[in-house]
Amino acid sequence: LLNDNRSDIDIELKERLESEFASLSPEVINEFMHDLETAVQQHRRHMAAKAAALISELPQSKRHQLLQKLFKIREAKS
Repeated sequence: LLNDNRSDIDIELKERLESEFASLSPEVINEFMHDLETAVQQHRRHMAAKAAALISELPQSKRHQLLQKLFKIREAKS
């Protein structure tokens, strides 16, 4: 159910962006994309800092287990 709702939102957002982009200049689109990429990088840094703060509260064994899981997920997606 949650995935279906997200798919609907994603489709609506995609359609709206396609409509908006059709009327924008390449310069405006490039500026938007740059701002979007910057925001995503800032969000990732924030989430990494949050994860580091939380993981530091865990016992060493659990910390190691979770980091190994993260690295396996990353390798599988590469």
